[in-house]
Amino acid sequence: PRDIVARAIHSEMQRLGKPNMFIDLSGHTPKDIKSHFPHIYAKCLDAGIDITKEWIPVVPAAHYMCGGVLVDTWSRTEIKGLYACGEVAATGVHGANRLASNSLLESVVFALRAVDDIEKSGLLKEKISVAKPTKKEVMSSTKAAFWKKRKKILQDMMWTNCAIVRTVAGLNQGLKVVECLEADVQTAIKNKETENIHFLEFLNALQVSKMILIAALRRKESRGLHYILDYPNPDPKTKHQSIYLSDKK
Repeated sequence: PRDIVARAIHSEMQRLGKPNMFIDLSGHTPKDIKSHFPHIYAKCLDAGIDITKEWIPVVPAAHYMCGGVLVDTWSRTEIKGLYACGEVAATGVHGANRLASNSLLESVVFALRAVDDIEKSGLLKEKISVAKPTKKEVMSSTKAAFWKKRKKILQDMMWTNCAIVRTVAGLNQGLKVVECLEADVQTAIKNKETENIHFLEFLNALQVSKMILIAALRRKESRGLHYILDYPNPDPKTKHQSIYLSDKK
């Protein structure tokens, strides 16, 4: 399974202190490789790697949200006009892992159902009222650089503390980083420096990261790619899909 392979790669990278592992396709003929994996072959060739002769460097990727936003069978959320499909959506298809067949199903079923429902709902004909900005702000490069740097800090923290293998201590450390970054947000709000696309992008990422960290801490088990060293085994009580709805409005 994908999650076990990802953890094995992660473990070996840490054990050996290497930035990546490798996939060896030397057991296949160049003809088979080119016919079965034409896009991967072309992409690697662009990077200077001939996979018919050389190993492919690989690292595991973290899929933070495998079924998070609750939707119905038409990809509708509880917010009118907001639809979700793919890895971010809780359709009941993904389970606790992320597989290629799941992503294809999301694309050919739930995405199309979302489009069909949007067309039938009349949402496209409704007039949307958008408040005009109170002032025209010229975005300075200093502000852009500041929020880009904060976003990089957030991304690095999520990879370190909430990626392939998690721990309670690591997740709590991640929340401390979030708390420090939230202080920067409050400063920006106080100084009325929020009309900045880079600030808004960072704020969105910060809020989502905090929710993921809190949700990961609530999980007292490991299931699929949701793996935490403190609770390495699945909990039979949560064998089926669990849904938590906040009572905060």
